[in-house]
Amino acid sequence: MKKLILQGIIIVGILYAGWYALSRTNWVKLFGLEEIQASTETKLGEMLWEMTAETSRVVENEYLSFALDSMISKICSANGFDRNSIKVHVVDKAEINAFAMPDGHLVVHTGLIQSVNNPEELAGVLAHEMAHIQQKHVLKKLIKELGIAYLTSGTLEGLGSETVREAAKVLSSTAFDRGMEKEADLHAVDYLKAAGINPRPLADFMEVLSEQEGDAAKYLSWVSTHAASKERAAYILEYIGSDESSNYSPVLSENTWKQVLESL
Repeated sequence: MKKLILQGIIIVGILYAGWYALSRTNWVKLFGLEEIQASTETKLGEMLWEMTAETSRVVENEYLSFALDSMISKICSANGFDRNSIKVHVVDKAEINAFAMPDGHLVVHTGLIQSVNNPEELAGVLAHEMAHIQQKHVLKKLIKELGIAYLTSGTLEGLGSETVREAAKVLSSTAFDRGMEKEADLHAVDYLKAAGINPRPLADFMEVLSEQEGDAAKYLSWVSTHAASKERAAYILEYIGSDESSNYSPVLSENTWKQVLESL
């Protein structure tokens, strides 16, 4: 009996060690995906966005374009990012959601814009998704969910519509792991501070979402695809600390924000 127990403990230990080693492996670096990414990410991003656009109504109006460009440009400029690397798209969907795709495509639902209490909350969400892009989380997520072969085939021409549709579904409806989510949240705080945008409203938005979870969960996609909202709000506030900088200024004027909401 003791021998069987010992063997069981050894097997469990080996399985755990294997799982831990796999979870800590940098698959992007190991398989040279930095090089593959340069030649395939643009095409993959185009394919995924085209499929998303085919199944959604893309929203375009001057007030919305100005507001989003103003926010993203401010964050990019303050943090040394190439503004042209972020391609923001708004689609007419009631779900409270935003998600990043390869090659800097950032999709925002109108439901998210209408749900925030102020433009600083929206800027916080945008900064979070921009962090996923900057930290290369999108490719890592696709590797995890669809397999390494998806990005190491050497070409995307042979991908069927079903495969592309599955990739789009993965990015819009399944979660990053907690480590990536926290990393994106904390980087978002740094990005916002550098841009002179108050990061506290990002935590406020998490608190509001946590209160709305439950019966309204089907509309809160950004909750279901991310770590628990209340937990995130807590560690964001802890990271911000007692910072009450007077250098923060409104990211948009009240009149511009009013025009944005009225245009949707």
